[in-house]
Amino acid sequence: MEKKSLGASDLKVSRMGLGRMWMTDFFEASDKARWIRVLHQASELGINFFDTSNIYSRGKNENLLGCAFKGRWKDAIVGTKVGIVRDSSGRDWGFNGRPEYVKTACEASLKQLGKESIDLYYLHRADPEVPIEETVGEMSDLVKEGKVRYLGLCEVSSDQLRRAHREHPITALQSEYSVWSREVEKEIIPTCRKLDVGFVPYWPLGRGFLTGAIASRKDLDANDNRLG
Repeated sequence: MEKKSLGASDLKVSRMGLGRMWMTDFFEASDKARWIRVLHQASELGINFFDTSNIYSRGKNENLLGCAFKGRWKDAIVGTKVGIVRDSSGRDWGFNGRPEYVKTACEASLKQLGKESIDLYYLHRADPEVPIEETVGEMSDLVKEGKVRYLGLCEVSSDQLRRAHREHPITALQSEYSVWSREVEKEIIPTCRKLDVGFVPYWPLGRGFLTGAIASRKDLDANDNRLG
């Protein structure tokens, strides 16, 4: 599979990546052995770009990736995230971009992954109560400490992207993008091009609905978030 540099970095990622939220959360019931097989098969097919987050099943998704690639990290470039939090019930969501939380969350992600450094560390969502410069400033310190290689952002405005980029070079911006979700074409993608920031679309197949595999609601697991 063709690989290209992500933004201005030296990360050579496969043009097709594998988002992994649904392996432990939201869409389908978790099956660890099955998903490890899927990850290995994806690697064999040439995919080396794997996306996760500390919020997906409270670290279990990161742990799954760590189990799959233990001893073979040369085959995987990992993007994980910080910034979204859940309460003890798992139902109520919030944001936390405070520097002290970012530092603690990074340590937890490294432990779950079993990895010495995170290839691409995204701010999952900007905390409206914390200036993005403060959050990215702490993430920049993690780069200096060798715990993170490159920084990314998710679902921010073009203004937030520019402000964050002035604080520390941003390698990638991730937003939803498909034929039925094209808002980013107006400002976000042009700003990424201007700043040489890689654009990483998530749910490019419309959360699975554009694949032709889902004919009706009956095709979805009872716990599938898309039934909401």
